[in-house]
Amino acid sequence: MHLFRLRKTANTPAAELLSVIPPRTGEHTLLGIENLLQAVAVEEGFSLELAGTPEGVSILIRTRSPVVFRQQIGIHYPQARIRTITPEDD
Repeated sequence: MHLFRLRKTANTPAAELLSVIPPRTGEHTLLGIENLLQAVAVEEGFSLELAGTPEGVSILIRTRSPVVFRQQIGIHYPQARIRTITPEDD
């Protein structure tokens, strides 16, 4: 069994928090989500969280590989809005 740690060590960058707001229109299937998760299979662990507000739904991603996630989300969901959440707003 392989365990992953998201805590920072001397040689690893800090995890970044991304907020992804998916497009309201378009096809949202489980197969699409499965393909996205396979595409972002990074060596270190990451976390996904669904968040809902009166304005809509967003996905929060905590990762040390934000570039990989930004690229793959852009490929799978080009209309999605992605922004980095600052540590102060986390």
